[in-house]
Amino acid sequence: MKKIFAAALALVLALFIIGCSVAPSAGEGDTAVVDSDEAVATIGDRKVTFGEYKQLFDTYAQYYAMMGYDISADEEGTKQLQDSIIDALVVNEIIAYQAAQSGYDKLSDEKLAEIEEQAAADLNSIVAEYRKQAESDAEADSGIDVEERLAEYIADEAEAYTGERMTAEEYGKWILENSTESAIGEAFKEAMLKDVTVSDEEIKSWYDENLKTQQEAYDKNPENYKADKEAEELYRAFGRAVDKLPETWRVYVLSSHTEFERCFGRTADKKRKLYNGMLKCDLFMYGKRL
Repeated sequence: MKKIFAAALALVLALFIIGCSVAPSAGEGDTAVVDSDEAVATIGDRKVTFGEYKQLFDTYAQYYAMMGYDISADEEGTKQLQDSIIDALVVNEIIAYQAAQSGYDKLSDEKLAEIEEQAAADLNSIVAEYRKQAESDAEADSGIDVEERLAEYIADEAEAYTGERMTAEEYGKWILENSTESAIGEAFKEAMLKDVTVSDEEIKSWYDENLKTQQEAYDKNPENYKADKEAEELYRAFGRAVDKLPETWRVYVLSSHTEFERCFGRTADKKRKLYNGMLKCDLFMYGKRL
């Protein structure tokens, strides 16, 4: 088994090696107009842009709003969210940078061909799915042009994942680039951790330390913790509310709850795994146009 803290240690060391820096104004809620390409953090020759940060922040803010929580009214909560988003984006760039520095960005021709084939298959599946929906729309309304509606659907999905509206060709290139970078990161992490082991005593020590920290946090302010039963009831109520929405509405929900769909009362029309740093969550997508 791999040490849980090994990756964190490697990243801390990487920070000293490559000289990561964060712009002083990042995450301070400045209302001034900021170029979306402006760097809020730099990692070697790589950067985290304000546009990337804002897209992720807005996604979380919208999710919180759907759950009845206005994060803009919570100064401390806003700052914590801003910091966690910057941290998550920086970690991803550190892995990519260090992978390149260590030579893991040179994938084999066989691996590249495999990634390219899978990316093409993913795009073809997306196009086929939306074409079917576009054709169905055209049957219901003769004024709808299938190709135009198809392009609109693809642009909608691209915008949901990238923050930009794209053509099918552009979206396909993004899928390929994203898949390639993910493969490089995974190869690097696997190589760095392949010989790392952990003893039962270390596991127990890590568990006890974290349990103590969590217990202290709970004792300090138990109101900040919601029981699983309460969280599940909230998801059920949200699911009932969504059922009353018009069929043309689309709903995107981010959740790390492993039983979200059961609580929500419906299986997602589409689902995609996402990560906030090392924390996995899922994007559940509901709606006729998905």
